[in-house]
Amino acid sequence: MPGRSKRILVVIADGGAARFFECARIGGPVTEFESRRLEAGPPPEVTSRLPRVQDSFGPARHAIEPRQFPRDAGEERFLKQVAEAAGEGVDQFDEVVVCAAPRALGVLREHLPASVRQRLKAEFAKDFVKHAPNELSAALEAAAP
Repeated sequence: MPGRSKRILVVIADGGAARFFECARIGGPVTEFESRRLEAGPPPEVTSRLPRVQDSFGPARHAIEPRQFPRDAGEERFLKQVAEAAGEGVDQFDEVVVCAAPRALGVLREHLPASVRQRLKAEFAKDFVKHAPNELSAALEAAAP
C-alpha cells in the first residue's frame, strides 16, 4: 500500500443531523459527501392525552408517563439510520472516525455495524455538525490526542 494514500471516513452527527467526510489524515483537508447528508425530521407532536389510571385510594386519577419521551425515541431512530448509512460503502475506506455529541455517540456505538467497528480509529465526543469543512479539519486536529 505504499503508493496509495489512506482513506478515512469521518462521520459527524448529533440528534438531528449527520454529515460524512473523507480525508487522508486527521487534521488534513476534508471533502464532504453532499449526497450522504442526513437530516432528522421535526420531532413528533404528541396530540393525544396520556392514558389515565385510577389512584389506589380515593377518587384521584394520574397520567401514565411513557417509558421514553417521543423526542428521544425519534432521535434514537435517526441515529440508528446514521449508523446504517456509515456501514454503506465502508469497505472503500481504511479507517473510520466518529464525532458526535456525547449522548448521540453512545447510541451510535450501540448500533454501528461490525464492518465499521473493525475500522474505527477514533471517537470524539464533540458536536462538529455545524462546522464548515475548513473549520472541521482544524477542530479534528485539536481534538486528537
